Amino acid sequence: MGLNHTWYECPPQADGKPAHYDTEMSSCMFCDGGLGHCTVCDGFEGTLPSECPGRKVEAEHLQLVYNSTLDFKDGRWFRREYQRWETPDIGAEIIVDCVAERLNEERECTDSKTTSTASS
Repeated sequence: MGLNHTWYECPPQADGKPAHYDTEMSSCMFCDGGLGHCTVCDGFEGTLPSECPGRKVEAEHLQLVYNSTLDFKDGRWFRREYQRWETPDIGAEIIVDCVAERLNEERECTDSKTTSTASS
């Protein structure tokens, strides 16, 4: 199953306030809650999958998430269905299906290594 995203937070100073608090910045895109960046999968705003896959995702795959062709939910990568107004590119569908399949296989391999290591 997918994980919740782990949101980036500005590093605090010794007094607990964000490092930029005493600078000329009057607001912060992270502290103000305006933008989201997951420190685990490295997704940022439009490149965030629905759920965090629990590991860093390559930029080319995040671009597919941004393009609304690839997503991660319920523990699996999958090709998103096209919206009514989009014209599907059959070649692109096949490529995205292959990417999702490969990412799922990598995850299963990683998960089985973690399970076997933990049970030893």
